[in-house]
Amino acid sequence: MTSKAIEARTPRHLLDRLLDAPDPTLAVQRLEPRILHQLIRTCGLEDCGQIVALATPEQLMQVFDEDLWRSEKAGKEDQFDPDRFGLWLEVLVDAGVEVAAQKLAQLDFDFVTAAISRHIFVLGAGSIVSGRDVDEWGVDSEIGGYRIIARRSEGWDALTAVLGCLDDDHQEFFQELMKRCFLLSTDYVEDNGILYDVLAPEEQIMSDVAFDRERRREEQGYVTPAQAVAFLESSRHLGQDRVRQWHHSTLSYFRERGDQEPASAQGWTPPSPDRLLPGQTDGDRPLAALTAQLRFVHEHDEVAYAKRVEELGYLANVLMAGCSFDSRRLSPIEASEAVAAVCNLGLESWRGVDERRQPQAFLAGQDLVAVFRIGWSVIYEQVCLQTARRLVRVLSDLACDDAEVQEQIADLAALLKRQIAAGTPWRARDSLDVIAILDTPTWSTLLGLVDECPVVPKQIGKPADARPALRVAPDVEFISENRQVSWVREFLEFLPSRLSG
Repeated sequence: MTSKAIEARTPRHLLDRLLDAPDPTLAVQRLEPRILHQLIRTCGLEDCGQIVALATPEQLMQVFDEDLWRSEKAGKEDQFDPDRFGLWLEVLVDAGVEVAAQKLAQLDFDFVTAAISRHIFVLGAGSIVSGRDVDEWGVDSEIGGYRIIARRSEGWDALTAVLGCLDDDHQEFFQELMKRCFLLSTDYVEDNGILYDVLAPEEQIMSDVAFDRERRREEQGYVTPAQAVAFLESSRHLGQDRVRQWHHSTLSYFRERGDQEPASAQGWTPPSPDRLLPGQTDGDRPLAALTAQLRFVHEHDEVAYAKRVEELGYLANVLMAGCSFDSRRLSPIEASEAVAAVCNLGLESWRGVDERRQPQAFLAGQDLVAVFRIGWSVIYEQVCLQTARRLVRVLSDLACDDAEVQEQIADLAALLKRQIAAGTPWRARDSLDVIAILDTPTWSTLLGLVDECPVVPKQIGKPADARPALRVAPDVEFISENRQVSWVREFLEFLPSRLSG
């Protein structure tokens, strides 16, 4: 690859192309918010000050919906990240304090109030705080007739600079903001001047802001963590009479999406199957069943194909919002790959539910949500749950000369039993370390199998004896075929000899 080609792929080059455009403002404001956010993630927020300074308030709000909210675990509600907001303020102020003040004044007022109130307490000028020493609260400043006390030191200079500019250039907005922050952050008792934290109002406005964000994201096709968790849980225990029954959250999602303008009318063309599922060209490749079906629908029924692509997007959002993987959240790419794998497994397993042979046009009339639910139930019942149950039986019969190790084995077996009863075997996954003492390759494989979204080693083969070779390798893949499920059963069959040495 030439040096020019390498340079063209660098993040700095992406920024330069936008800023060197004949009209940089127009170039930035034409970007979809998700593309703008991806650019910021790729290049780093600190290097994108000139870009974000040109973005519209609508773009920024959608970027903030993605960038300022965090959840450490899948299935948990996202929480606002005030430190990240502080960094955004610093970046905007570096681009120009007047620009930063103008951007804030144009954003949703409740959002700005909730975000700013996480950084400051606001009192009347000259107020005396006797409840705590001022040094305990942090630095303070007087701006526009108000006493501003820092709740966190990060971004303080940028915050006071932008508040001062709001006071000078956006007086009405500044006064409303200070009044709201005063009411939200403190309760000033005149008789002794003690400062108390009043958390309930602050939590309420942040709850309102979170609700507004959730509503915006639902309109864009995202799924809430609660909806995702409920959908995945219902799909694990799927009787034949419920295969084609959509979960109520899914019905609600597509009912709301159905009111929107069709994708084709919006100028959007769904990606081809080869772009949607790259690398699937041969019949013996993974995802062969799904790829063949989608190719046929793509060639013969444009409307049905667009629906299948939308369903894949919905399911990927479900996994990102509600499913853990390797004790963390799935990335967008991982979620897309996992959905494709589960759907392929669902297609392979469909005949166990419906004895009719699948015609080539099967997906022209059959939604992928039901197909996914079949695959998801197979993965849970025959991989995650089966592995956990087998491991409990093996551990219960295992004897170890080391008393400490034996105690850890007993503790793990007890934990697995509790999590199996709760329907969440993967929550015992982080306690499998004792198995590494017994057999490291087996421990590595079990980590992948006892997961909410299980994986198997890429190079799997049928064990020829009781102790086949299996290297510890980072190369794993999502389960997409029944042959992989069969491999799991064979792996578990020889588990006692693997762990007993």
